[in-house]
Order: sequence, then C-alpha cells, then structure tokens
Amino acid sequence: MLTKLNTQLTLLTQPRHLDSISRRLKLLISDLDRLSASQHAPGGGRRQAQVTHAPAAGAPSPLQEQILPLLARLAPHLPHLPHLLTRMRTLSGLHAAAADVQGALGTLEAEQLRSRGRLDVLTAAVEGVEKSLEENAQVVRGNPRHVLVIHGGAGTMSREGSTPEQRELYRKVLRQALVKGHEVLSAGGEALDAAVAAVGVMEDCPLFNSGKGAVFNIEGKNELEASLMLSKPPASHPSIPPNRRGMSLTLLGTARNPCARRARVPHPFIGGPSANVLAQKLGEEPVDPSYFFTEARWREHRRELGLPEEPLPHPRDGGEAAVSLDQIPKGTVGAVALDARGCIAAVTSTGGRTNKLAGRIGDTPHMGSGFWAEEWKVDGLVKRAWRKITRRGVKRAMGYFIRYNAAANIADRMKFLGESIGKATRSVVNALGENEGIGGVIALDEQGNYSLPMNCSGMYRGVITAEGVSKVAIFADEELK
Repeated sequence: MLTKLNTQLTLLTQPRHLDSISRRLKLLISDLDRLSASQHAPGGGRRQAQVTHAPAAGAPSPLQEQILPLLARLAPHLPHLPHLLTRMRTLSGLHAAAADVQGALGTLEAEQLRSRGRLDVLTAAVEGVEKSLEENAQVVRGNPRHVLVIHGGAGTMSREGSTPEQRELYRKVLRQALVKGHEVLSAGGEALDAAVAAVGVMEDCPLFNSGKGAVFNIEGKNELEASLMLSKPPASHPSIPPNRRGMSLTLLGTARNPCARRARVPHPFIGGPSANVLAQKLGEEPVDPSYFFTEARWREHRRELGLPEEPLPHPRDGGEAAVSLDQIPKGTVGAVALDARGCIAAVTSTGGRTNKLAGRIGDTPHMGSGFWAEEWKVDGLVKRAWRKITRRGVKRAMGYFIRYNAAANIADRMKFLGESIGKATRSVVNALGENEGIGGVIALDEQGNYSLPMNCSGMYRGVITAEGVSKVAIFADEELK
C-alpha cells in the first residue's frame, strides 16, 4: 500500500515545467495587454494602416499574418489567464506538499522495514524460547523422578523436653517447606529454585535457627549466613559458569531471606557490610535488624550468659510458642533438591551458634565442609563398556548440606571408593560422633537415593518425591512419615 501511494505521489511531484509555462504565460499576457492597448488608443487604427501599407516598413511577414488572427481569437480569453495562473500556482504548491508527503512516506516505509527486521529477530527469539521450553518439557516427561530433602537442624532435642503440640508445629512447617519446593519441581522447575523455596519457608518461621528465628551472638545481634552449590549449571541460570557452582554470604544483618538470589552472587564468598549491600543490589528485601528478634531466642541468649532476661529490647512477638526443642541451638536449615534434568542443588541458611563471638563464621558457608554438590564421570572397565553399548555417558552427582566439615569426605568416599550414598554418609557421621562431632547429614544422589543419618538424638528432617507425599520426622528413632 505504501509503495503504491509513493508511486502516485512521485507523479504528482513532477511539475512538467510548470514554472517555465507560467513565465511564458506571463510574457504572453503582457504582450497581449500592450497589443490591446495599442488597438484601442486614439489613432491606433491610422498608425496600424500606416504600418500596414507603408512601403518603407515592408509588407507583413507570413508569421505575423498567422499570429494576428490568433491574437484576435485569444483576446476574449485574456481575462481568464490570471485565474489560470492562480490555479497553476496552487498546483505548484500541491506538488511541493506532495513532495513533503512523499518524504514522510519514505521515512515511514524505511521504519516499517526496520520494524519488520526487529519483528523477525523477536520471532526467532520467541521460537527459540518455545523450542527450549518444549525440550525441557520433554526432559521432564521423560524423567519424572525428582526429590527434595530438607532439614531444620540437629541437636539434643528430646520428647521429654517438649509437648506433642510443640512437636506438631515443627512437623507442620517442615511439610509446608516440602510442599513449597515440590511445587517448583513438579512444574518442571530447577532444583536451585526448589531448594531456595523450601529453605525460605524455614527462614520465615521463628522455630528454626535461620532468618526470623536466628540466634543472637554475644553482643545481642543477629549475624546470618547462607550458601548454595550446584552439581552443574542449571538451564534457567545460564550466567552460572561450570567452575563457579558454589557461593556464600556471611555476617548478614539486614537480608530478610539470606538464601534468596544467592545464584547471582558474583563472588564465591563475601561477608559483612559488603554482603548486605550486595544482597540489596540483587533485589533482596532489606529489613531492620529488629525483624529477626524473637523472645525465645533472646531469653536463650541472656540465660546462657547469666544475664537478666528482661527488659526485652523489643515488644513481645508472641514467641512463647516458638520454643526450640533443642536448647541453646547451634544448627542450621538446609535443602537438597534433584530436578528432572539431573541437576542437584544444595542450599543452607543459619544464624550460627547461640552467643557466638561477633564476626564468627561457621561451617555453613564453607564450601566442602558445610555444603557440597558435584557431578563426575564414573570410570572403570565395566562402566566404560556400558557407556559404549548404550551410547550414553554415565555420571554420578550428589549435593547435600552437612555440618562439621564432612561434605567433601562423603563425596570422596562415593567418588573414589564407590560407596553408596547411604554407606558413605553413615561412615562419615559415625566418624564424627566418635570425635565428639554432634550433628547430622542430608544427602541425595542423581538416582534419587537419599540418606539422612545423624549421631544425635534428633534432627528436623523431611523428604518428598515425585509422588508428592511429604514425610517428616524429628527424633532419631522415628521413621519418616
């Protein structure tokens, strides 16, 4: 349409010598005016006769004889010539306007071509995204096995020191965390997002030593730590390079959810004021330090130091019901998730130890001791033959949260001794217990096998598989249910 209109305007913008015609008409009018004046002037006829018949001037030329009758015929039309000139000037203005419109149309046509090019680029990008989503959906449909394992800390909790109602509160929140993470995995989401979602639920609950329920240090302040690690870069976070799968933040004081957005931390380990500023730049909601206050944690802090528990530094928050089953807690919360693509993510968050020294950094943010996730190729003659026959690469992957510097040890036992995840975790936890290392482990491999051993009286823990049934437990002698 634009091209057709442009062609028509091109014809209009060619005046066909209108200016030249106009000038000639003006000269003609002037000549005719003089001729008419000479014919009507006194004696004009006599002069004409003298000119016509004077032998000195010569006889009229043939051209004059042709023009004089023509001029006589044009004389009645002379009054119309000014109107014709006016219309020609109007037509000339129309040509100029048409030229402007043609220029505007040319610009519009060029912009249309550019828009069409951008649209082609956008269409290609959308098609690429749709293709990627379809490929991911096929992966999820072809491998529906996904697992989420969580823990809320381990320690010396006992049935005698708690009521059934208090224990049920813990179980309820554990199930909420499992369901939250499972929603991500069942929708085809990434292990990283599922683990962060599960830990976020526990961070928002004052029952657990992380986020809202974090313990106080010796100065009566909250200093939070968080970390994560991946067995391989996830599809939804391509900015994470394969050699930078683990990262930590520590000594946080204003981040509402320390575990959130850690995937975008550009450094493997950062702490203090810089960590708080970085968390805010990454979009983490900043809160006043008073947000982390809970009455139960404050009383624990003051009681262990032998100081008066009152007056409270902040108004009561209804925290009487949020009494920890593990007195003087020093645990963490964590989650390990396996998604349908075979990626494992380990996420941890903690407030540290009650009455820890200001600035103390625990095992939680230390890669290899507090957390680990790794994928490696399995070597060996039989397994190499298996790969050749099936034309598939065989890899082992695991990711887990662990306490007391045991994560890398478990990975090495699986990697070099060929131990199962259950045997490797039990061996390490037992060895820790023999050296007064009290704690527990949650671990997960790429086949969906999980292990949750402990060498203490209890550990808040839970698991949910692709079937969507959440199972939780607190004490060591309990089965997941």
